[in-house]
Amino acid sequence: MFNRRTGKVLRFLDRYAGIPFLFLASLFLRRRNIPENIRRICIVKTAALGDMVLVSAVCQAVREKYPDVSVTIVCGDDNAEAAGLLTDAKVVAVSYRRPLGLLRLKKLGRFDIVFDLGAWSRYDAIVSLLISSSCRIGFRTVGQNRHFCYDVAVRHENIHELANYFSLINS
Repeated sequence: MFNRRTGKVLRFLDRYAGIPFLFLASLFLRRRNIPENIRRICIVKTAALGDMVLVSAVCQAVREKYPDVSVTIVCGDDNAEAAGLLTDAKVVAVSYRRPLGLLRLKKLGRFDIVFDLGAWSRYDAIVSLLISSSCRIGFRTVGQNRHFCYDVAVRHENIHELANYFSLINS
């Protein structure tokens, strides 16, 4: 039988608790510029194995743009192995089933940039908010109201997802 990633309760919480949480958290954040000296980058993409294949191309592009950086991928526990096989980045797995496990994200240290590649759920935006960084970049997706916590919000277009990812990392 097909096992769905999330159920009705989690989707309900994502919409009706996630949006107010991100908005309220943003009231306490000040907007920051992209730092000039970039040494550590974190990429957040927690869901979808197919998207993780696309993220591997993004990691390669990040390496080309910033050749001397350390890259960490924060992904779902269901695609962590793929992230480890497809990239040379450090991989940290998180799970929406174990929300207290998100507290260990603080132990990762401070990143210069966090790229949130999620476009729809507020969960990825909350994960990126929990990671200490100098600048947070993510998508502004129509109707999703998940962009409040970003320093730079890039419009998510109706084009191939990989093209959206590249527009995000090139912002």
